[in-house]
Amino acid sequence: MRTTAGTRKTKCRFPFQDWRFWTYGAALASSLFLAFSVCAPPASAAALKTLKVGIPGNSVDFARWFIAKDKGFFQKNGLDVTFVHLAANTLPAALVSNGIQATPLSTSVLSGNLAGFKVKLVGETNTKLDYMIIADKSIKSVADLKHKTIVTGPPKGGPNALLVYVLTKGGLDPKKDVKLIYIGSEAARRTLILAHNADAIIDDVAHGLELEEKMPSLHTLVATSQMPEGFGSSPGMSEDVIKNDPDLVKRMLRALAETKIFIESHPDETAALVQKELTLSPSIAKKATAVVIASLAPSLVPTDAMYTGQAEIESMLMGKKITTARIKAAWDTRLAAEVEKELSAK
Repeated sequence: MRTTAGTRKTKCRFPFQDWRFWTYGAALASSLFLAFSVCAPPASAAALKTLKVGIPGNSVDFARWFIAKDKGFFQKNGLDVTFVHLAANTLPAALVSNGIQATPLSTSVLSGNLAGFKVKLVGETNTKLDYMIIADKSIKSVADLKHKTIVTGPPKGGPNALLVYVLTKGGLDPKKDVKLIYIGSEAARRTLILAHNADAIIDDVAHGLELEEKMPSLHTLVATSQMPEGFGSSPGMSEDVIKNDPDLVKRMLRALAETKIFIESHPDETAALVQKELTLSPSIAKKATAVVIASLAPSLVPTDAMYTGQAEIESMLMGKKITTARIKAAWDTRLAAEVEKELSAK
């Protein structure tokens, strides 16, 4: 191009005017997009909150929690859940130190709260612990357990609380009329029965039914349906987590509430999951699942009758009066009530 004066004007070319820029640029952009789409985690995964849940072992009592993880309800609500096996009596301290953030072992949380630990129950998921008392067939009633040896869990644990309640209601003094063997490990408790070193045992319904299959000399003395109502496997957390991370609490409660709907709507699939998690036979898994469904709490927020019932159980366990108000003080149901309201609005 020339000017009117006849001098040559320098022609400037910018990179974006060159066809090669667009060709190579497009190829580079395509490569980068592919690399990031393969390597970068999805947005939902990046948003997951970690939740470590402490349990003393695999039990049908925790079926709702296992299913919430297996079926993706925890992940759907933005949680990456890991189960950590800890002894029942260590759970309150583990919550306070933030070694774990939650536990379904309501009895440990309750006893911890009564002992002064800054822990509280945050939502009711079960109205009963899914336990049963199994005994030698020569033992026909609770009264027949007098002078017998019974295998139970830790003194302040849920299974022992139920056992003490049943014995007391049956007219026996748990401290004088029977010999209680306190064993922390559930597997070790069953070993004692299998070795004929005890006359009876309190065990979760799934493993209890298994014991009856292995030892025809055993039978169900007290079924789960005959057990008193309590808080079952309801979640507990530290007061610091409840106060400082209410979103974490609500995500957990939403996941557990959605899992309840799934369990009630899909009993056969639930039984298959229980069978897988606890390595049970199909028939026992089906029976255990029916017990689990029967004990599901209708609401995340307990009724006054539930507080009163638990107060009676704790009073018998501790040998002193525990008031309903004191049991109620071990709960913080504000976030559970919010979740219930949100879910009912959908």
